Amino acid sequence: MKHSHTTAMSNDEKYETKLSIASFRARLGALIVDFMIVIGFMTLFVHTLFLQIFILTNRLIVFAIPVVILFVCFILRDCVKGQSLGKFVFGIAVRKRVNLSNIVFSESGNARLEIPSVGRIFLKNISWNGFAGTEVYRIQRRGKFVVLVPILASIGTGILLPMVLVFLMPTRLSLSAEEFTFRMERVGFEVMDLSLESEVQDIVDGGVIWILHAESSQMEMEFWGFSTVGDAQRKFFANSQRLDRNLVGGASHSRINMSNFNRHTARRSGRCYTVISRVDNTYIFVSSREENRKAVNHILSELGY
Repeated sequence: MKHSHTTAMSNDEKYETKLSIASFRARLGALIVDFMIVIGFMTLFVHTLFLQIFILTNRLIVFAIPVVILFVCFILRDCVKGQSLGKFVFGIAVRKRVNLSNIVFSESGNARLEIPSVGRIFLKNISWNGFAGTEVYRIQRRGKFVVLVPILASIGTGILLPMVLVFLMPTRLSLSAEEFTFRMERVGFEVMDLSLESEVQDIVDGGVIWILHAESSQMEMEFWGFSTVGDAQRKFFANSQRLDRNLVGGASHSRINMSNFNRHTARRSGRCYTVISRVDNTYIFVSSREENRKAVNHILSELGY
């Protein structure tokens, strides 16, 4: 009995020195690192890929794709040996919860802890450790410098990267009247210069440089050029408000606002499809039937609007 008591005390000492539950500070730090990495990659995906897909398809559901993907990755972030990048940085890991009485120790005195299944990890990340039968243990000691560098890197990924991407967001190039006419006639549109008509001379004198009308069997388009960017912005936002007022009941709207680019799309199922778009001091208005929306978006994409 005396011998077994000594052995139990030895195991208790090993438990205190080799097996300890991760501190709240370590868990919080790991969560912040993981969260910053997710935010950084989400911003990168949306900025580089999904924004362009949205412009082409005009479907807001496009932005749900990276959100769902990164949410699943965040929920399952501990699937590789019970560690996410944040937990690896802090030397902690998710393991099956154990009792002191049934711990198995290696010859080096380290506790042998079982890595939980993916299902347990999923339950743990959407609920809590007690419900999933898991616990977060410290498995390695990390020096302050080893921890500090990844933390700063993750903060840079989650905060500085989105700021840089927004600052470096590519600007769109506006077209001249001649370029617009050439491109539209090349794809079969008939282009007329309405600014030469007498009934619109008062409009032209009011800050409009040109008004071109392009027409095909599928759609009609107007291309306006203004003397200043402010004039084009006022035209865009005035017509955007008009779209909101006129297309009520069963109409869906989507908007994009970038550094030198605005776009407002209004769609009424089975009836009309309208797009207004501004780049710098130019403005485009497109009207078509709803079934021609893919052709409209293709033309606007080719024009850069």
